Amino acid sequence: MITSGVPHPASVSRLDSRRALCSYFVLMNDDRAAPINSLRDAARARLFLWFFCKSCGHHGRFDPYALAQAAKRDLTFAELRSHLRCSRCHELGNAEVFPSDQMMPEPMSRGR
Repeated sequence: MITSGVPHPASVSRLDSRRALCSYFVLMNDDRAAPINSLRDAARARLFLWFFCKSCGHHGRFDPYALAQAAKRDLTFAELRSHLRCSRCHELGNAEVFPSDQMMPEPMSRGR
């Protein structure tokens, strides 16, 4: 039964109803959709990293590129935790690492 140009839901098959409905959601292939478990993953997704000291609550945001250059290799977050020392309480290896939801700015290209 069609009323005012719109088919009744009971008379529309599943496939037809999918075509009839409009969705604002679009699936995209994005590096940020992949799990972020290492410095390389965070750098590829261009996300900052947050560090929280479990002892004193001190926290900071860092660039994964700079950390990877300082470590001279890719580290997982578990490996990175063991190397971190809090700058406030000086506790070693007692930090949590989280990827930030804030993206880093695009690298600037040199215009010549």
